[in-house]
Amino acid sequence: MASYHFNITAPTKSEGSALEHAQYIQREGRFTPEKYGEVVARGIANFPEWAREDPNAFWQASDQYERANGSVYREYELALPRELSREEQIVLVQRFAEQELGSTRAYQWAIHTLVASDGKEQPHVHLMFSDRQLDGIERGAEQFFKRYNAKHPEKGGCRKASYGASPAEAAETYKAIRERWGQVQNQALERAGVEARVDHRSLADQGIRDREPQVHRGPAVSGIEARGEISEVGQRQRGQRQARSQARQIVVAETRTVTRQEVAAERVAVRERRELAAEATGTERAVVLKHVEADRREQLERAGAMAERRVERRAGSRSAGNSRRSY
Repeated sequence: MASYHFNITAPTKSEGSALEHAQYIQREGRFTPEKYGEVVARGIANFPEWAREDPNAFWQASDQYERANGSVYREYELALPRELSREEQIVLVQRFAEQELGSTRAYQWAIHTLVASDGKEQPHVHLMFSDRQLDGIERGAEQFFKRYNAKHPEKGGCRKASYGASPAEAAETYKAIRERWGQVQNQALERAGVEARVDHRSLADQGIRDREPQVHRGPAVSGIEARGEISEVGQRQRGQRQARSQARQIVVAETRTVTRQEVAAERVAVRERRELAAEATGTERAVVLKHVEADRREQLERAGAMAERRVERRAGSRSAGNSRRSY
């Protein structure tokens, strides 16, 4: 079944290194394929002339020259539908990257595959990009990441893409991007003749109340656990699942207790109504007799339903016995 996952990160200089993350998704440097897994597909686009042959030079410059509170990179981590072939997954990634980033923002992507909790392949892509927008002006590495100069663009750095003037506007922007990723996936699934579809909305927004959200490990955690190591996130997720299980057990136990109490109370009420009917007279007796008759019909219906279930169980047992004897 196709599942939806979309994670957005945008670390500043104090929060992370663009070069290190680029090496991680490309399995370079200390992030060896032997330890972290192979890259099954990759691509780059829109890098300036001075970094066209070496994207790592671009991310290193971002680490060095981007202002302190500016994001050194932005990344979309996206789960890919298992139902699509590798070629179809690659086309899906390229289509989404071109749709969202166009020809003005430098980006690179890499598809990784790990083993999911169900033992099957978990394909996902890291789409890493810069918010700096190319505008046709040639700039060196240092100037590229300087503050934008609206009056004299050639004297300043590249302008950054805006996600909104306030947190609320940014939230709406990201919501729209998440929705578009769902639409692009569903279009790819439809072209591939796959019935499965994804939904970018939360379970609550979908009106689903009887299913809990899946605990998504993420590729980094899955990689650590696949190597037989224990991760802090993995431990926390196992604790969350155990807490949820215990909470469900408590709710079920309380429900059963309440149900037993309600059944016992109803039986007492039925007995009291019968006793009252025997003693009551006149109008009061007629009212009580209606309740007694309703009790009798309910008991007959319950007894009939129980008898039907017993017959079905016996028939099922005989059928199972005959099946076992036929082998």
